[in-house]
Formats: sequence, structure tokens, C-alpha cells
Amino acid sequence: MTSFTSFSLAKRALISVPKFVRGYATPTSKIVKIPLTLYGIEGRYSTALFTAASKKNNLEHVETELKKVKSVIEKDPNIRSFLEDPSLSRQKKKDGVHQLLKDGNYCDTTKNFFTVLAENGRLTETIKIINAYQSLMTANRNEIPVTIISAKVGF
Repeated sequence: MTSFTSFSLAKRALISVPKFVRGYATPTSKIVKIPLTLYGIEGRYSTALFTAASKKNNLEHVETELKKVKSVIEKDPNIRSFLEDPSLSRQKKKDGVHQLLKDGNYCDTTKNFFTVLAENGRLTETIKIINAYQSLMTANRNEIPVTIISAKVGF
């Protein structure tokens, strides 16, 4: 009977322990409908950015800023090599991203996004993530990308 009693007391103690629930960074008061399902690292990060921008009602503004960042990365080989350099610490990359974004007057959503990429060691995926975000925005506007091929008639 003593073992049954101790089991009963242990069970009651476990039941009375408060349960801990993980909280999320933003409240789910606004449900965001993602217009396109994307996979992989770029899919995860671009979807998270789309959700954050949607909750702040600045989807188009973030898209414009990402296009600007993409243009700078593609034009400047030093920035591209900085983003892709695996020998730099995450803190150095985070500081470098802050320097890069400081001059452009970017919104908090874009700044936070690049800070997260730097902290998680995902800056090498920047161009892929920006392209995936552009795909989400295209789908959000109900646009359909089309390629037209025509033949030139006449010699």
C-alpha cells in the first residue's frame, strides 16, 4: 500500500505542475494567407518574411527594398563575397549587414530579416530568398509569369 500511495502522490504532483507553453514572437490576431507554397531554406525564410511584412502592411515596401538590396549585391562583388565568406563570424556578418542597411533608410521588417539571416548563418542564401519572396508577391498579386516566343517572319 505504501508504494501505491507514493505513486498516487507522485501522480498528483505531476498533474499540479504548471505546464509551460512556447510563446510566439507576434500575436496571431491577423491570419496571413500565403499565396504560394515554397520549399527549402529560401521557401521558409521568404514565407516568414512575407508573413511579417503582411502583418505590418508593408508587403510592397519590403519587396522594393529587397530589389534594391539584390541590385547592390549583383553589382558589387565585394558585398557578394562578404555574404558568401564562411570564415567570417556571425557577429561580423551581422555588423556588416547593419552597415550595409544603415545608408538605405530601410524599414524595420527588412532590417530584422537581414539580422536573422546573419544570426542564422543564411546570408549565402540571400539572392535565392529574395527571388522566392518575389515569387510570393507575384502570386499575391494574382500575376502569372509568361514567356512568349515568336518567330520573325521575313528574310
